[in-house]
Amino acid sequence: MHRALALTILLPIAAARGGTPPVAVAPFDATKARAYQQAWARRLAQPVDFTNAIDMKGR
Repeated sequence: MHRALALTILLPIAAARGGTPPVAVAPFDATKARAYQQAWARRLAQPVDFTNAIDMKGR
């Protein structure tokens, strides 16, 4: 499944289950951005850093 599509499907499910990490509110620094990424990755059981089928790295 395409990652963006998976997140489109998983985000509402995560919100419905409760315990959803806080939504990022700008402005925030790089440290806070990384904390948001890690919290959401943990909640969605997905890695923060990934490589897709055509070897592109993403975050």
